Amino acid sequence: MKRFFLTTTGIFLWAGAAIAGPPTGAEAQACGAFPSDGGQLDCSCSGTEEGSVWGSGPYTSDSNVCVAARHAGVIGAGGGVVSPYGLGGQEAYPGSNQNGVQTSTWGSYGASFDFAQRLGVWRRYVRPSVWVIPQRRGSV
Repeated sequence: MKRFFLTTTGIFLWAGAAIAGPPTGAEAQACGAFPSDGGQLDCSCSGTEEGSVWGSGPYTSDSNVCVAARHAGVIGAGGGVVSPYGLGGQEAYPGSNQNGVQTSTWGSYGASFDFAQRLGVWRRYVRPSVWVIPQRRGSV
């Protein structure tokens, strides 16, 4: 039997296992630099980080993950858990001002990331048979 649960972070698909959501700030490690292997991770941001960001989503892989998350609207000034997701390089990374964060423009760069929360990427969390479908902005 499959059940769907709508929550503020996404739709949980349950197939008999205990519900497991994304890690909380207490469970996730603090974000550092985006992994050089271009993988994906869940990490926490305090919301007070500072650093450089290039692009407006996707962001160059050497951009500060937490500052990019604030720019993307994935977290606010209070921080939270984010899920950066590795993407390929882009020809250009236009800067912009969003959510109180100004990012810079950059040309071609070999690796980038965006956030699973914005991309609608399915993320498998800790327990078997539990998938989270993140909600897109404006969806119910």
